[in-house]
Amino acid sequence: MIPDSGLVVPFPDLEHAVGSHRHRHDPRAAIGVPAHVTIHFPWIPAASVDENALEKVRELAVSVEPFEVTFKELHWFGETVLYLAPEPEHQLRDLSDRSAALWPEAPRYDGAFDDVVPHLTVGQADKEVLRPVQAALARELPLKGKAEEVYWFALNRGGRWERRAAFPLGG
Repeated sequence: MIPDSGLVVPFPDLEHAVGSHRHRHDPRAAIGVPAHVTIHFPWIPAASVDENALEKVRELAVSVEPFEVTFKELHWFGETVLYLAPEPEHQLRDLSDRSAALWPEAPRYDGAFDDVVPHLTVGQADKEVLRPVQAALARELPLKGKAEEVYWFALNRGGRWERRAAFPLGG
């Protein structure tokens, strides 16, 4: 089954700095996914999302007050994924871990990683392709954003990701 649903914390205030890089180097940006830190992907299949699941996401979001995030450093996952590291990360990690506990049948990243590191992906390509992006973006650091909502994103019939619901942090 193709993963068709996920939970993210969007950072629209970072689009000015990362948007063009993401549209060139992150395939998800080109199909509708904004600058974000993933909370749970893949989440439960979109067809099975019901009012009970949405209420659990609402409760998860309400349990955390909005907070400021600073992105001071760029890091790599292996040789192909360039990302911004959020500080502090503990609220994002906590949201992700608690979501994973609520839906153990949907392991984050299909269980591929022992530790799910909060991050904002800038690009996915060969490291040599992304080095100029890294250099350009490093000159703009630190970037500041505010975590204010959790979005439920789902894949639509046209193959684009769309926001299906937004849950304000802190209620």
